Amino acid sequence: MPQSADRIISNHSMQAEFERTPRMSSYLVAYVISNYSSISTETSTGIKIKAWIQASKLNEIRLLLDYGRRSVEVFEKIFGINFPLPKLDIVGVKKQLISAMENWGLITMPLENALYSPGKNHNIHRVTATVAHEIAHHWVGDLVSVKWWNELWMKEGFATVMEFYSSYYLKSPDIALSSFFRNKWDGAINSDTGSLTHPVTVPVQTPTQIDKIFDGISYQK
Repeated sequence: MPQSADRIISNHSMQAEFERTPRMSSYLVAYVISNYSSISTETSTGIKIKAWIQASKLNEIRLLLDYGRRSVEVFEKIFGINFPLPKLDIVGVKKQLISAMENWGLITMPLENALYSPGKNHNIHRVTATVAHEIAHHWVGDLVSVKWWNELWMKEGFATVMEFYSSYYLKSPDIALSSFFRNKWDGAINSDTGSLTHPVTVPVQTPTQIDKIFDGISYQK
């Protein structure tokens, strides 16, 4: 949530206070402590969005910030529900165990999914698809959460579909359809014909069992 106050504790320390967070699932709580710099924007409905990275790489997160803002705006129209928080921070981090994480109001993304530099790399789709997916989770997964992980496909599958819709409305229908069939349809077929395939809804109890269903079946099938 946005910061509400600063208090000086001593010559060497300061206490920051933040507005009260809404009720949320515990896995969505996150903190980031860094000396990063940021660039910012605001949506047409007044949501403040910041993208954070090392100061030397600020120019490489402009695509991330711009596409993130436009995704928030288009999802508000599709869902008919305003973005559920007053702000959104998106932070580029070093490689983590998962590709990105939809912490509520504080998305973390590995650098390879956050940075884009025209002429230097071809990360446009990776950046736009990843930020759209994680922003979609703020409605499907964060605002409304599944009761248990056996229904993982409901939040991941819908967030994957919203990647398609963001591309459809913000790029073009042809690009969206081509990307969907190339990256999602094929992925689902390949996962479903392999030896590790499983039902879309599968009983899980332990962390190991839960980790195993973060796959092409849950995300793409």
